[in-house]
Amino acid sequence: MTEDGIAIEPLYAPGGPGDGEAQDMAGRVVGLLPPVDEGWRIRQRFPLSASRETLDAAIAGGVQSLEFTWKGIDELTQVFGMMPELGRAGIEMSLEGDFLSSLTGFGVDVSNFGNISLGIDPVSSFLLSDRVTGELVHDVGMMGLVAQWHRPGSLLLRASGDAFFDAGATTGMTLGVTMAVALAYLRAYEGVEANMGEAASSIEMRLPCGPHFFESAAMLRAARLVWARILEVSGIAPTPLRLVASTGRRSLTRHDPWVNALRNTSVAFAAAIGGADILQVLPHDARTAEPGAAALRLARTTGLILRDEASLRRVVDPAEGSWFLESVTSQLAEDAWDELRRLDAAGGIVAAIESGQLSRRIADAAAARKDRVRTRRQAIIGVSEFAVAGESVEAPAPDSGGGSLPFRPDAAPFEELRDAAARHARRQGRQTRVFVARVGTPADWRGRSIYLDNLLAAGGLEPWGPPAVATPEEAAASFRSSGTHCAFVCSSDAVYERQGGAFTAALEGAGAVSVLLAGKEGSDVAALLEQLQSGEGVR
Repeated sequence: MTEDGIAIEPLYAPGGPGDGEAQDMAGRVVGLLPPVDEGWRIRQRFPLSASRETLDAAIAGGVQSLEFTWKGIDELTQVFGMMPELGRAGIEMSLEGDFLSSLTGFGVDVSNFGNISLGIDPVSSFLLSDRVTGELVHDVGMMGLVAQWHRPGSLLLRASGDAFFDAGATTGMTLGVTMAVALAYLRAYEGVEANMGEAASSIEMRLPCGPHFFESAAMLRAARLVWARILEVSGIAPTPLRLVASTGRRSLTRHDPWVNALRNTSVAFAAAIGGADILQVLPHDARTAEPGAAALRLARTTGLILRDEASLRRVVDPAEGSWFLESVTSQLAEDAWDELRRLDAAGGIVAAIESGQLSRRIADAAAARKDRVRTRRQAIIGVSEFAVAGESVEAPAPDSGGGSLPFRPDAAPFEELRDAAARHARRQGRQTRVFVARVGTPADWRGRSIYLDNLLAAGGLEPWGPPAVATPEEAAASFRSSGTHCAFVCSSDAVYERQGGAFTAALEGAGAVSVLLAGKEGSDVAALLEQLQSGEGVR
């Protein structure tokens, strides 16, 4: 079962689950996909302060679309000054910033530039700021003003799902809400009697992909179906959707960031299978540092290998005919359409943001996911599972979406534990320890000892104790000399039944504030680690 309640069957076969969807969907997505002769384009984001050497390396390394983040009218003018040279080199420019708030002081004629995505997205700009909701109504109402800049092939608007996904929205919710944003922008064009076909063609949509490969691929395919349906019911001629697939920042981790490179491979493959026009993979260390040359190269090369070495660009809609993927695509499209209708009935995306209704529903989805992570029903490799023992990562400035949608990383419950343990370790000059009494033969305790090492590492804790103890008295003596306050008895169920009570009593008598049997801790792993940290004085 997915987060959106889509059932995942154990087997898809003729006449069974997915068969009807596969027949019904045959050819529908293919007709909405971009040409496959060149495949998807590679986009990377840079601050305006990026050196010319960095930009040249990106272009030489296969980047075909440069996205610049900027603040203020002076920086925006500087960005446009780079356009002629980049245009001659065939490089597309994309912008990420609060464009509408700068309109009054903007003196550059953007109609002179064709190969550019302005990225005008007042909903995202609002959600990533501390502005009041009245300004959002004003900004969306101003969207019609940009119609005067439209030229064939120009991309003026961007409907982005990043803020919703990063706050905790599910895949289906992210798709539906992003479609609602695009619909709001289309309607703003109606107010100035613009050509609606041209308006539709001026919108770029960016959808973040999370850790679930099949869901992400199906979401991208479903996006084209939902967009085609929006245009159909709006009486607008069919217009291809410019679709950007990006790394969902929420799914990246600060600890063991190299694992993010593997997560990015899943994102890139989903983009390829899902038919994205542009792939925007974030560097694997995006949440821990200003990305260096190696991280940027790895991010862009991931998509290049799939496109040019694996030749995935040569296949038109490789997911077509898969009962499983066609079924998930169909159900995600239905879910997104229901989400779109729900928001429309409530007054549209702006009204849903103003009322707080949308933020509450996203918070509920995030809370359910947080519970799965805390209990390790949803594993996060390198953080909640198979953590690097002793790893310490300096916490950067807090990740925050600002406004009504905060940034909620999937790994937050364990990242907070690791950060607290790292601060305590720096104060005391060593890693925080928990005493472990391994009882019996290696056959009795080895399996649970490995499990316990992994569990404690997820909380930034170090197992401490002799290789094995034979008697409760020996365990108590070792505990007294360990300098720890919490203890585990680690052995087999048979040993627990015979001697567990005696070892627990001996350790409690030696001063242990908490004694637990390894493998019998309960389901809320994060709560257990919080208890152990508290017992060892971690604050």
